Amino acid sequence: MSYLHHYIGLLGCMLFMIALPLTIIRQPGHSRKLVTIAIFSAMALAIIPIHDLVLIAYVRAGLGNLSITSIVMLCLMIATAYSGNHYLSADTKRSLYRCIMIAALVVYPTGLGLSLLDGYALGYGNPVMLLLLAGCVAFLIWRGTLFIPAVILLGIAAYLAGMMESDNLWDYLLDPWITLIAIIFVISDQTKRLLRHRASG
Repeated sequence: MSYLHHYIGLLGCMLFMIALPLTIIRQPGHSRKLVTIAIFSAMALAIIPIHDLVLIAYVRAGLGNLSITSIVMLCLMIATAYSGNHYLSADTKRSLYRCIMIAALVVYPTGLGLSLLDGYALGYGNPVMLLLLAGCVAFLIWRGTLFIPAVILLGIAAYLAGMMESDNLWDYLLDPWITLIAIIFVISDQTKRLLRHRASG
């Protein structure tokens, strides 16, 4: 199982190295051939040996292990850059990042001891957290949202299979990088909506 931990960690960093240049080189602004070259170039760069390790191992040392949520979003980013199609609606992306931000604001500060309740500790196989997540999944499905429940269930499945180094379910669902992106996105989105409202008013 330790090998699986290792490969999942490297997979997340490989996807990050591929997705990073694709934020600029992507369809429809560039041809699919150029995007394909960028993808394979990033993959080749990731396995370049430096001293006793390949480059991707150094990237992993800097990024840490990415969550299942980050891995899913990176896969979608790469697929969007390659095909030119947007697989997530603006509303779905907005809802996902809001959920991530709310969860992170509850988990990380309490995990640092800033409150009497340690939300991060609930991730160590606590049935209360599983019940809360089940409730969230049921509510979101009832509201007609399928993507976010799918990500949550995928994270839970990976946790039950022990696919990552952490024994905490939160680390399968959240990581500092996706949290930072979510906070920036929500703040930017809310600012744009406020400015549009003022302009229309």
